[in-house]
Amino acid sequence: GEIYYSMKKYNNAISAFTRVFDYKDNNKASYAQYKLGLCYLNINDTNSAVNAFKKVVNNYSGQNDLVKKSEEFIQKYNK
Repeated sequence: GEIYYSMKKYNNAISAFTRVFDYKDNNKASYAQYKLGLCYLNINDTNSAVNAFKKVVNNYSGQNDLVKKSEEFIQKYNK
C-alpha cells in the first residue's frame, strides 16, 4: 500500500490497504484505515475519506496521533 501511495497510484493503494483487514490480530489496521482516508482524499472522494477517518476515531481510540489527525480531517471535510 505504501509503495502504491508514494507512486500516487491511489486506487491500487486502496486495494492494498483494504487487504490489511483480512489478517486477524495485526498491528497495522489503524494505520491502514488512516491511509485509506488519505487515499480517498487524493482521488477526491471526500465522503469515503470522512467515513474512513471516522472509523479510525471509532475503532482505534488508543491511537492518539492518528485519531487527532483523523478528527482534523473530519472537521475539515465533513459536510
